[in-house]
Amino acid sequence: MRVGADDSEEVLGLTVSIPLNIYNTYQAEVDVARANIKVAEATLDDNKYRLKSEVISAAKTYQLTYQSWKSWRKIASKSLKKQSHLLMRLWRAGELSTSDYLVQLNQIREAELNNVELKGSVWKAWFNWLGVSNQLNNWLNGQIK
Repeated sequence: MRVGADDSEEVLGLTVSIPLNIYNTYQAEVDVARANIKVAEATLDDNKYRLKSEVISAAKTYQLTYQSWKSWRKIASKSLKKQSHLLMRLWRAGELSTSDYLVQLNQIREAELNNVELKGSVWKAWFNWLGVSNQLNNWLNGQIK
């Protein structure tokens, strides 16, 4: 309440205020917060599923690549060495021309190069698994062999 004078007249002023929070239950804010929680939970679930899938995929890729390389090494490695020695003996004995020897030797070396590339793929798959599964530091510290 105010009392005062304006020019020569006396003035009486009355101020009434009604707090709005009496009528505001804040339900809209609660609804927004609940919706935000649901979005965050859905995002979390999606990220968990995606990361789990990436780890499983990386592990399977490594296992399959490693098995392929082991099989190749077990089967083809010895065979290529035998072929190289046989090729050398045939060439020295004069049963192969130099050009035939070089062509066949080149084919053997290409097969050996495929082995090196496959071994590189094994290492790439291994490091991919380490990165995706967050195990790189453990491996570097000797906790994974």
